[in-house]
Amino acid sequence: MFSLLSPKPLFAAILAIGSSLTLTVVVEAGAIRPDFNTQELSPSDEESVEIQLSDFNLSDLNFLGTTYSSLYVNNDGNITFSSALTVFPLSGNLSAVTIPIIAPFFADVDTRNPDSAVVTYGSGLVNGRPAFGVNWPGVGYFAFAADKLNQFQLITIDRSDINAGDFDIEFNYDQVLWETGDAQGGNNGLGGTSAAVGFTGYTFPGSGVPGTFLDNGTNPLILINNGSGVPGRYIYSFRNSPTPITTPESGSLVMLGVFGLSCLTVLKR
Repeated sequence: MFSLLSPKPLFAAILAIGSSLTLTVVVEAGAIRPDFNTQELSPSDEESVEIQLSDFNLSDLNFLGTTYSSLYVNNDGNITFSSALTVFPLSGNLSAVTIPIIAPFFADVDTRNPDSAVVTYGSGLVNGRPAFGVNWPGVGYFAFAADKLNQFQLITIDRSDINAGDFDIEFNYDQVLWETGDAQGGNNGLGGTSAAVGFTGYTFPGSGVPGTFLDNGTNPLILINNGSGVPGRYIYSFRNSPTPITTPESGSLVMLGVFGLSCLTVLKR
């Protein structure tokens, strides 16, 4: 259904002290694709913009049985179809969103602090196919906080070469240091009702659970993959059908459970 990419190097050093094990994982950052940044949102808490797919060299997209010629780039870690999502829900519940949505990191992003980057977007190519990307390249969280920054990306890849309306998406992650805005009960970006990941009809396990997706969390987004072989890159395919292809491959670090590790430290280059 899609090309498998060569895995990035993943190096692990395990130090045994008695019956206790400490694992240090050094990850070569690089799941996020370069470019896709010719346009940007203003520094904001809730900004959105509608874009016409044809302006970015994409054909119309068939998302869960409905064809769209435009989409909305929303500040809060998502894109939507049919209308913008201009207010982040206090519940932070992705499954409660009533408009079609694709969300690599559904959380209360706030880019008003000068130390935060702003959301960027633009067109490009992925494996020779036209693509549209949205970057959250070091963004802060509500309210006005930038002591922790997240780096993630959504790529939409035109696959009309297979069927009209077909497309792939990539969720790409290089850094996840915060998970919650203040309005969702977070404290310094942590705890509360934490970020969700997914799209209409499918939510990642661990969404809304504090400590799951962080770089030092129980299921770090930067270390696992789906369908790519690249740590931090998750691919999903939509093939002219209301049902996307979502079957995950084995995560990069599934084998760690057998060691009964007492400590996991993540270092990034």
